[in-house]
Amino acid sequence: MLGSRQELSSRPLPDKHVRTSRFAICVLIVLAGCSVSAQVFEFIGTRAIGMGGAFVAVADDATAAYWNPAGLTTGAFFSLLVDHTSTQTRLDPSKPDSPGTAQAGIIVGLSTNTRALSYYRLRINQIERSPDAAVSADPAGRDQWGEATLRSVVTHNMALTGAQLMYPGVSVGSTVRYVRGSYGVGAVTTGATTDGWLNEARSLRRNSQNKVDLDVGLKVGGEVLQVGLVARNLLQPSFDGPDGSSIRLDRQVRAGVAVHPVGQLVVAADVDLSRLETVHGDRRNVALGAEQWFGSWLGVRGGARLNLEDLDDDPGVVGAFGLSVSLSSGVYVDAQVTRGRDKVDQGWSIAGRVGF
Repeated sequence: MLGSRQELSSRPLPDKHVRTSRFAICVLIVLAGCSVSAQVFEFIGTRAIGMGGAFVAVADDATAAYWNPAGLTTGAFFSLLVDHTSTQTRLDPSKPDSPGTAQAGIIVGLSTNTRALSYYRLRINQIERSPDAAVSADPAGRDQWGEATLRSVVTHNMALTGAQLMYPGVSVGSTVRYVRGSYGVGAVTTGATTDGWLNEARSLRRNSQNKVDLDVGLKVGGEVLQVGLVARNLLQPSFDGPDGSSIRLDRQVRAGVAVHPVGQLVVAADVDLSRLETVHGDRRNVALGAEQWFGSWLGVRGGARLNLEDLDDDPGVVGAFGLSVSLSSGVYVDAQVTRGRDKVDQGWSIAGRVGF
């Protein structure tokens, strides 16, 4: 899974990022050693993205297999869901040939309090453009770009998740994944637009390989306060393209806290403990969100996230709003929309969910 979004990263990250990830992951009881991350979490999960991505300490349905495996122990005894998400990002929406990404994810999951079986497919198409040195020297052309490259990665994940209550209020979990991934890279057609190039990326010739990966999670707390920690892509599988280049799914660590102050209200916050390099620059998200249920038939949620690596410039806050409607006892339809300023980041998702 790659980065927003699953952003693509193909070069090693600095040692200081390795130390950050190692410190966080060592908190997890079930984890061995590690290095850095390379996947932004806001890729699938309608409830999660509807809360702005603040979900690591909340995860309590079948999407816990993705967001935090330990969350199964605090969720419904039985959960079944089908969830689809689509997101688009543009570096500069005012320009028809802007670098950008288009990603889509779908997850089908079945879970109990201790086990989950899920399949999810993650796809990202990306236009990568470096600044044009010839025009960058001229202040009037500082926002111009040079040659563009298309990249496309698709991963099919068959996941088996197990979770266990170790002590009262302390849960651990892990997800073992069989990953069939394919990676392609190619040049662009001259004169095309961002949308046209992203469509071209879908048809790139890709090589497919089979790998195994591992995610682990920790969840601590009670009815009022819960803290979560999750590390993904621990085995860092890599995939080779037809041209001999390769892409690696780097490790990522995220921490979260959730508070239930009153009634059916939950307020949550997440922060990435590892950094991701993307076509939009370095990214390390912090997310805030809330979810309020009115009886058992209507849930309303909202949230926002921003990039901590961009605070000195323009953090580009991305907002989200979501709803859940109960069709009958234990049967829900979830939906959410995401919007960033100036349409830099926008997306939507919908899910059908059963839980008892």
